This record gives sequence, structure tokens and C-alpha cells, in this order.
Amino acid sequence: MFQKLKQRFSNADNAIDFSVDALLLLFDVLMTPLLIPIRIGKYYLKSFIKAFTKRFLKSIYHKYYD
Repeated sequence: MFQKLKQRFSNADNAIDFSVDALLLLFDVLMTPLLIPIRIGKYYLKSFIKAFTKRFLKSIYHKYYD
């Protein structure tokens, strides 16, 4: 079994491909829990900016046209 693995990864390209794939998978697994709070925060920040912008534009409109 170890001879087969050693033979398969004796080529540097195969070893590099495997290590890059493993690191990308590890990065994806570690970053997934962080994405959920970031998405929730982005949702609330977006709604806050939208509400603030509407309030600001309405106040400017009413200041000049009322």
C-alpha cells in the first residue's frame, strides 16, 4: 500500500496538486463558519444604510419643498 502511494506521489506535480487541493479544502472548511455572521452583518448593515439614505433624502426634500 505504501509503495503504491509512494509511486503515485513520486512525481512533484502530483504532490503539489494534492497539497494545493488539501489546503483549499482546509481553507474552505475553516472559513465556512465565519461566512454566516458576515452575511448576517452585511444584511443589517445594508438595511441600515438604506434606511439612513431614505431618511436623509426625505429630510432634504421636505426641507426645500415644504
